[in-house]
Amino acid sequence: RAHAVGPLLSEVHALFNARALRHTSHRLALFSGHDVTVLPLLRAITGSDSHPWPRYASCIELDLLRHAEQREQLFVRARYNDEPLRILGCEGHVCSLHHFARLV
Repeated sequence: RAHAVGPLLSEVHALFNARALRHTSHRLALFSGHDVTVLPLLRAITGSDSHPWPRYASCIELDLLRHAEQREQLFVRARYNDEPLRILGCEGHVCSLHHFARLV
């Protein structure tokens, strides 16, 4: 499924990979956009067309997380306006970096 936000998701994935491989010490990347970017990004992440138009100052967070005990295991968490967001094909609100890579 092609989305106009594909390049943005590819950039996020590249940043996550660089961090996972310890090729960068950056801990935060911030992207800014408008509602016409937020809505397609929501649809790409969740696979759902049922999201209403984003309200003013809406925010999507994508976090790279490490497993507490098995530090080599990496996960992606998605949040929309500070609420958990289910990622397409994942059981819950967190999925493996490997699955996220297949998604983007």
